[in-house]
Amino acid sequence: MNPDRISRRFVYFHLANPKTWEAYEQEMLRLIDSGMEKGGVKAVIETMRWHRGNTSDFDNNFAPYYSRLFREAHPQYSNFFDYKQSQADRIGYAALLAGDGDGALNWKDPQFSFDFDEEGTA
Repeated sequence: MNPDRISRRFVYFHLANPKTWEAYEQEMLRLIDSGMEKGGVKAVIETMRWHRGNTSDFDNNFAPYYSRLFREAHPQYSNFFDYKQSQADRIGYAALLAGDGDGALNWKDPQFSFDFDEEGTA
């Protein structure tokens, strides 16, 4: 799959599914509060799948994007994950956290036509 396509899919998914990000963020903060100092993003996702009994929320291709989104949202925990260079580094996470898909992708995507209401549904 084209890495740029994965980036677009992640941005679309994130904007259309805010509860997935909220659950990921809560799980991360729970792990940190429990004393965990380092972790792997895929392990966090698998833990969430186990606790939620739902395997469809997280595409494994999104793992590096979620770790970087968490780093942007919580810079005080920026050392929790070790990062490898990735296509995920090209996303503007501050824009994404603000709900700006075009800004997150750093380009105007002609297929990006979502209009979201206040609850984040299309």
